[in-house]
Amino acid sequence: MIPILQYAKSEFGRQWQGQLNDYYAYDYHFSGRWLEETETPNSDKLKYPLQVNVFELPVIMHTSFTFGEVPDDAASLVTPSVEIWEDGEKRVNPQAMKMAGRMTDLLDSAG
Repeated sequence: MIPILQYAKSEFGRQWQGQLNDYYAYDYHFSGRWLEETETPNSDKLKYPLQVNVFELPVIMHTSFTFGEVPDDAASLVTPSVEIWEDGEKRVNPQAMKMAGRMTDLLDSAG
């Protein structure tokens, strides 16, 4: 059996496919492709003739409230902070803190 087919039959593969299906449904609504639907498959008459996408504005507003409104070229308002965790506990020894600081600096410089 081809490995990709084995992956698709695994539990993780089914979960991944489920998330992908959800994403496609969300994108279908956000992009407004549903506005192109016709009343019947053989009809040219649009089901939604006003072509108003009621999903786009609430999604954009939610994103703005969650992450802040910034111009496209602005630096990120959310700065990353790396923490080292092991066995459910945050590591605070000097070596772990130094490593976390270096990773945080690397992520900050990427933005």
